[in-house]
Amino acid sequence: MIVTGTRFFDGCRDTSEFGAGELLPSEPLEPLPDLTVLWVQGDNAQELTTVDAAADGTWTSEVRIPAGAGGSGVIRVEPADDVVVTIAE
Repeated sequence: MIVTGTRFFDGCRDTSEFGAGELLPSEPLEPLPDLTVLWVQGDNAQELTTVDAAADGTWTSEVRIPAGAGGSGVIRVEPADDVVVTIAE
């Protein structure tokens, strides 16, 4: 499975006085390193890989879901929200 993340930066830019999605130029952002990609199913979590975000805050990695992981689980890469995945058996 190919997983991709966007906007993985250390820092925060306010957009309160700009249009949606526009960033203030005065606050520098650094891409986050050492992001752990996890497969979480119930109380079990398994590390799939570790990635570094690129200068634009994105990352992409090919991962293998653990054998026997039928049903629903999530891909977790903190600080982002979980992504629910359903595996067909």
